[in-house]
Amino acid sequence: MAGCNKTDAENCTDCQVEEALKWGTPCYTHNNHNIVLIHVFKEYCAYLFFKGALLKDPKGILIQQTENVQSARQIRFTSISEIKKLEKTIKAYIFEAIEVEKAVLKLSLKRWRSIKCLKSLKPGSIKIKN
Repeated sequence: MAGCNKTDAENCTDCQVEEALKWGTPCYTHNNHNIVLIHVFKEYCAYLFFKGALLKDPKGILIQQTENVQSARQIRFTSISEIKKLEKTIKAYIFEAIEVEKAVLKLSLKRWRSIKCLKSLKPGSIKIKN
């Protein structure tokens, strides 16, 4: 989504966070702790809050990407006008995420379910050539 990173960066840098490049994307930290990451995809861009499940989310805009994602939550946008419309809310969520980090809050993570292998795959059935 063109222009997304510039608009996102402006919102984030106003919030007492430092910008870094992690995993090939802008990541904003506070005291060396990851707070929010900017994802840019073909169909949308998103703010990914590392401990988003611990945020209050009064606007109901945080999305759990898949059922297996336990802690992180996203706010997704399909236009820059959406980002600008929610600018105050985004900043409030960033400040709350900073407070969650300062309070050293942790999410009690569920144990990962065992991954079921396809019936056609059996241990040792795949040979890797060097």
